[in-house]
Amino acid sequence: MFTFVLARFFAALLMVSACQLKKDATAGTGGSATDSTQAMRDSAAYFAAKKAKRPKIVHDSTEKVIYLTMDDGPLRGSTYLNKIILDKKIKTSVFIVSGHIRGFGKYFEDFRANDFVEICNHSHTHANNKYLQFYANPQGAADDINQCDKLINTNNKAVRLPGRNIWALPARVHGITQSGGKTAEILREQGYKIFGWDAEWAHGAKSQAPVKSPEQFVGLINGIFKNKSMWTKNHLVILGHDEMLTTEKGRREFPVIIDMLLAKGYVFEHITNYPD
Repeated sequence: MFTFVLARFFAALLMVSACQLKKDATAGTGGSATDSTQAMRDSAAYFAAKKAKRPKIVHDSTEKVIYLTMDDGPLRGSTYLNKIILDKKIKTSVFIVSGHIRGFGKYFEDFRANDFVEICNHSHTHANNKYLQFYANPQGAADDINQCDKLINTNNKAVRLPGRNIWALPARVHGITQSGGKTAEILREQGYKIFGWDAEWAHGAKSQAPVKSPEQFVGLINGIFKNKSMWTKNHLVILGHDEMLTTEKGRREFPVIIDMLLAKGYVFEHITNYPD
């Protein structure tokens, strides 16, 4: 009887020790690597560090630099975009419509946690897709941009106007004679930088799928560099849209395009490092 009780005692002691060892393995070190990383990314300190201004990167004049910019997120396609960016490890600037955050907040937070992603401003309402009406009130349109700025909480002041290929940088402007130009001027005076684009990875209006094959699109990019037909020599801004990644064709072809551009020796950079 005594032997049986003693055996039960030692078995219980072993179980307690095992539980303590398991607890100790995760205590004091912040838990598993995954738990520690998640805790860091959820912390205010992490996002404050990511938000902090970084020194501007200046590229050698012989380098051919691509600024990949994706508009309209967060949307359903944003989760695929984020995963591809992480997989390919390329710098990408996402122009956020802050009115979409309520419905797709998880995807917005995923962007924030992605060190390859730079978050920029694409307005709060996207003009409700009524561009002439939106820009008929230049100050109202600027206020909409300011609302987005407060919600996305970055300090880079990089903006793309909804539905307009307009540039307004500190020392130069382009395309401001069109509707939206007055809004760009107001924002420029407030310290924003307005970015247009040189080439669009275009999609079908209804299908949302890419209209050019990867070979055709990369051929377009090569031609622009060869002819120096971008706004700033050797600096090319590509426009795409998150919703294109909701299509199987978009998800299949986007990584192929990135690989083809990298194979050509192009350098990917964030839009905030675009020359003023």
